Amino acid sequence: MRKSPRPVPLIQIVSISILGGGLINAATAAFTGIEKMELNSVMLVCQSIIKTFVIITLVILGLGTAGATIGFTVGILMAGLIGIILTWTLYRKLPKPSNHKLEIKAYIAAMFQYGAPISLSAIISGFLGQFYAFLLPIYYSTDNVAIGNYGIAANFVVLISFFVLPISTMLFPAFSKIDPQKDKGTFKNVFQYSVKYASLLVVPVAALIICLSEPAVSTLFGSTYGAAPLFLALLSFSYLYAAFGSLSMENLIKSQGQTKYFFKLTIITAAIGFPMGAILILRFGVLGLIVSTLTAGLPSIFLSLRWIKRHYDVSVDWSSSARILLSSAVAAVVTFLVNSQLGFASWIRLIVGVVVFVLVVAVAAVLTRAINQSDIGSLRDMTSSLGFVGRLLNKFLGFMVKLMKTLKT
Repeated sequence: MRKSPRPVPLIQIVSISILGGGLINAATAAFTGIEKMELNSVMLVCQSIIKTFVIITLVILGLGTAGATIGFTVGILMAGLIGIILTWTLYRKLPKPSNHKLEIKAYIAAMFQYGAPISLSAIISGFLGQFYAFLLPIYYSTDNVAIGNYGIAANFVVLISFFVLPISTMLFPAFSKIDPQKDKGTFKNVFQYSVKYASLLVVPVAALIICLSEPAVSTLFGSTYGAAPLFLALLSFSYLYAAFGSLSMENLIKSQGQTKYFFKLTIITAAIGFPMGAILILRFGVLGLIVSTLTAGLPSIFLSLRWIKRHYDVSVDWSSSARILLSSAVAAVVTFLVNSQLGFASWIRLIVGVVVFVLVVAVAAVLTRAINQSDIGSLRDMTSSLGFVGRLLNKFLGFMVKLMKTLKT
């Protein structure tokens, strides 16, 4: 019988990836700030290629789990080094100031003053998640089925993040280039349109997953994970907060250098999340964890909206957000009702559900005026460089233009 590898050497090897991850994050921040995201793609593609090649090679050579761990670590570390090399290449091409000398001490002090609250916020938020994960096995001390269902739902909901990450990544440099005191009108428009376009992309996807969580999970994982659809639907609700500006507010606050206020918001979320999680998770298990996750951050969202309004006189276009939420809700309800009447296999119900949702949400968005032709033009420009996905979205947007003309006549 083959012995399992000792965990200590594997932990020592994989811990090196922390350094590589830090280098990747630093390079990503640099590429985002100077709008060179194609270099970020090069770095990540190199990471995948190196990781795959090294893992396969070492496993074939008989290293097994150790080989996979080494390959994973080498891929991240090499990608980080490639990112730093690309960053250094960009730095050398930047124009050098000739009139004054860079004050290193003042520069480092400013960077610490800006970055320390963000770092502390990340540590607290990460610890809150680990605290929740620590409590779950206590509740399910004799049965881990629910934890497995939750894991399936948590992995599935990552699909929505494919739409969230590009938006949240590019909003920071967009806000940071605008002075709200000198260009108040532009600042207001950028904020409101960022909320609107983020909502147009994220909210319907979240609503789609909520109403089709059961056939989606059944199609991919069978009927083994009976509780996963409910967990998936509940987890998807957090992405509906995009209509309230949740994806834009954090980037706006950070871009204006108000990281201390952002840290205060994190403290408020943690002060609510820790006791709430301890009570609800130990009483209701996974459902308590999800409820804690959904509600602990709500006060910070409302406080952010109030703070932004008071300091910059900027607010969410609530009429637009309401229309987007209404359109998505109508499509989700109609899709769920139609799907519940079908007695076909789960994959057929999933396909039919997607088609029904897309048709209904398109009609509802046009009828409620949640989207107009100007928005469609902007969305086409935003998604034109997404390759196959961009072409697919472009066809859907073309369908919506035809739908607008039809409903007007």
